[in-house]
Amino acid sequence: MSKPRALAALVVVAVLAPWLAACDSSSGAAPVADASDVAASDVTDADTSTPPLAFCDGATTALYDPVAATELTAFPDDFWTREADSLTGLRVDIDESTPWIANQAAFLQPIYLQLGNLDGFGTAGGALLRFSAPLAEVPSGAEASLASDAILLVALDGAAAVKVPFESQLIDDGTTLILWPERPLTPKTRYGLVVTTALIAADGGCVAPSPVMRSLLDGSATDPALARLPPRIAELLAKTGLAADEISVATVFTTQAIHDASRDAVSDIATHDYRWATRPSCVAASKFRRCAGGAFKVFDYRNEGYLGDPITPANYTLPVHVWLPKEADGPFPVVIYGHGLGGDATQAESIAAALAPLGFAVVAVSTLRHGDHPTARQGDPNAFFLDLLGIDINAFTIDAMVFRENLRQASLDKLQLLALLRAHPDVDGDGAADLDTAHVGYFGISLGGIMGADFLALSDGVGAAVLGLAGGRLISVITDGSDFAQFKDILIGLIGDPSAIDRMAPVGQALIDAGDPVNYAPHVLVDRFSGAPPHLLENMAIDDTTVPNVTSRALSRALGIEAVRPVVRPIDLVADAGKSPVASNLNDGAVTGGLFQLDRVSSSPGGAARAASHGNVFGGIEGPWQAFHFLETWISDGVPEIADPYAHFGTPPL
Repeated sequence: MSKPRALAALVVVAVLAPWLAACDSSSGAAPVADASDVAASDVTDADTSTPPLAFCDGATTALYDPVAATELTAFPDDFWTREADSLTGLRVDIDESTPWIANQAAFLQPIYLQLGNLDGFGTAGGALLRFSAPLAEVPSGAEASLASDAILLVALDGAAAVKVPFESQLIDDGTTLILWPERPLTPKTRYGLVVTTALIAADGGCVAPSPVMRSLLDGSATDPALARLPPRIAELLAKTGLAADEISVATVFTTQAIHDASRDAVSDIATHDYRWATRPSCVAASKFRRCAGGAFKVFDYRNEGYLGDPITPANYTLPVHVWLPKEADGPFPVVIYGHGLGGDATQAESIAAALAPLGFAVVAVSTLRHGDHPTARQGDPNAFFLDLLGIDINAFTIDAMVFRENLRQASLDKLQLLALLRAHPDVDGDGAADLDTAHVGYFGISLGGIMGADFLALSDGVGAAVLGLAGGRLISVITDGSDFAQFKDILIGLIGDPSAIDRMAPVGQALIDAGDPVNYAPHVLVDRFSGAPPHLLENMAIDDTTVPNVTSRALSRALGIEAVRPVVRPIDLVADAGKSPVASNLNDGAVTGGLFQLDRVSSSPGGAARAASHGNVFGGIEGPWQAFHFLETWISDGVPEIADPYAHFGTPPL
């Protein structure tokens, strides 16, 4: 640190020493030096004056006034929290009296108000900062953000601040900055967001702090509503080594609890005895035995709409669809199938047609709001979409928490299905086990792939999984997916502000974070909640318009997998496996795991290639063959292989 900066930092510590002394020692704040620790010689002759803080006086200002601002200008911020009996000790405190709520479009106000249901802020949700004039270039991506001294996103719970890589998004003609962490933040953890005078505005000058931010930095703030902020900012400065007059804007925030409610439900599932309410009836078909009509009782953990304490689940009877190999005797390795948006459990039949001849049984249930699931609303062809996302057309509202809970309960449905299969592997009732539950795989496509990470993280004993066309940080499906552009345009029409959806996105993501697969992905291959990790194949379609690539990149980074060659587009923080095929490449050789990028598909070996899309990856020959080969080698060799389907089929380039 330079001498002027060091002096300025001492000024801040001196001004804020009473605040720091009042902090609990567990806060991790740097200790304030005692007077006896300062040079002891000739104290009476020492110059005790301190130079004044030299704040930036540029024409562009970082907007910050949480007490009175009529627009949301800095988010997240623990200013909007109160102490509570929660897993973080906090509750987000935003209500109708919050000054900027009234200025939001009527359609968006309920979404912002739902933040009051959370015990902290987003882990995958972005951070938003607004400025009085446009910014120039901002750092984005791992290399630039980690090297930057202009914008810092840092974890604060350790002895020193730890930088977090992020991607940047400028909207509103460069006056609004949104930062998206490249990997999910740790739940129940404090973070700091800092913009310094090293950031350059479009006019070439530095960015000045607002009067309120300046008062927090120089110790002149007198508003009681701001009383909690100075010690937090002092800690942030101490742990980053920044001086007060280097700051343009800074916030400290606490992330919410993410996994706890789902893990409590998993513990409760382990206490129940699952059995067939109706045993399936099996009939031979051309490629398999189709076993239909089965069902079992499932516990619904959406207690009054939300997972949480106390666990007092209701229940429903969930149909189960099974396909068994036709010619062989069991027990057979099992693949649980997850279908796509708008589909249902019967879509697994096309997968069973390929896997049954390879010796696999396939089992599927419809996800919430779909098909024959008890929560599905019949008679309305759009009900699955509206009800899954929590959209009420008549009231013109979106309840993001409904989507979050549908995501969480969908995983719990599958975990209870797994418990049923383990307890009663005899599907056809002949007294012999049909299912080898020591070898359980998962195969999800689109929505089924999206919902796979939660299931894999929470389950114990799933040996291999295919996450096809999956993604995470799901708010980006709405903001970035061109297939949802019409829906986004409708929302913009209701709101009347083209940028309002993008500004709301960090809030919307925070609301769904506890069900978003990107937050469970870090616990799929490493840092397991329970049991050994599965082998994993993820694939993506380049320029996917339904599950946009930004979501696939987010999921891949969170999973910690490697990119299998050929790599069409390198992804920040996703290592190149360096070869193809790959096997036993992760966890010291214990796990096969990789992402494969499909930019083209074909209909026959060596046939003409066409651009890959969300709709054709599993309609061509490359995607299915790669997935089935992965599962087949898992059973035959004990170690699955991720092979290059283009090399296998001789698919020409586009």
